[in-house]
Amino acid sequence: MLEINENTKLADIMKEYPWIGDEAVKMSDRLKIINTPLGRAVIARARISDISRKTGFPPELIIEKINEVINAHLSRESSRL
Repeated sequence: MLEINENTKLADIMKEYPWIGDEAVKMSDRLKIINTPLGRAVIARARISDISRKTGFPPELIIEKINEVINAHLSRESSRL
């Protein structure tokens, strides 16, 4: 499992968990930008700390929410086995 901290690049998260963009869009229509060319360009360079500055949310909260999505997805996957 990828260790996520405020210096983690979003691209690294998307590489490790390619489904996370779809899961994020389910949480909020505002996140549809993730699946656009502009969104992919931003993701290539952005870190958790950048998202924190842009949104005003503390990095700890962003990390917590990302981990919740990852754990929920992995839990659903393991229960299917």
